[in-house]
Amino acid sequence: MARDRANIRVDMLSNTDYRDLGLAAQHLYKLLLIHPTLNYAGVADWRPGRIAKITRGVTADDVRAAAKELQAGSYIYVDDETEEVFIRSFVRHDGLLSRYRLPIAMANAYADISSPEIRRYFVHELRRIHESDPDLKCWEESRVQSILREPYEDMKAISQGIGYGITYAVTSDELTPGATATTTATTTSNTPPADGGDKKESKRGSRIFEEWAPKQTTIEGISKELPQVDQEAELRKFIDHFLAAPGQKGVKLDWDATYRNWVRNSIKYGTASINESAPKQLKGFDF
Repeated sequence: MARDRANIRVDMLSNTDYRDLGLAAQHLYKLLLIHPTLNYAGVADWRPGRIAKITRGVTADDVRAAAKELQAGSYIYVDDETEEVFIRSFVRHDGLLSRYRLPIAMANAYADISSPEIRRYFVHELRRIHESDPDLKCWEESRVQSILREPYEDMKAISQGIGYGITYAVTSDELTPGATATTTATTTSNTPPADGGDKKESKRGSRIFEEWAPKQTTIEGISKELPQVDQEAELRKFIDHFLAAPGQKGVKLDWDATYRNWVRNSIKYGTASINESAPKQLKGFDF
């Protein structure tokens, strides 16, 4: 089912964060909302060269720069490898979930998403809608129910960037929809801090390293929340997974938050290492 119109909220212009965006970023955002390739999951083709040709005097680099600003504000997520762009709030604001048969069209569009990251971010946004409006009839559809059981991840909890081994990250204070951020190009490293001291939280995305360990407060919090989990085993799996993750997929802004979500999802999807002994307070990891 092809889209023949776009639902653009006029109150977007009264939003302070949106008004703080540059003209190019605002233009690109509205252009993506009416782009003919945008499907009912809020995903469109990402081809900067073609998008540039829609507007006189605009280059592919101009489009990429505008996209970086939007991505820093958590408006969109670009996967250069699969050539897809995801508009995070599309499903929430388009109103399609309350319209006849459109939830099925959305489920079909979700099935067509190639990017693993976008698939997880879409499911997270759909779950948020389900939590805030659980009485919608669309949740009775079996295909929509199956999407809610898929792996998910909060797009705003990751480093915001567009490929090529460079991360354009925002600070934790700026991780809100439409937040304005100054993007900073950073290369990523697999090496722990040279001083050997405490691993302080970075304001830029980084890769994990073999000696990484969560904060004591994170360990204790998970022990109270999920005492049945063998955290030492889960930590080894967690580190191995992200050490092997290629490029941008292995870059995170907050590794403690990523670890907490990893452990929770391990219980949800039945992959957790279970501690058969009685729950006890963990004092840290000794590798």
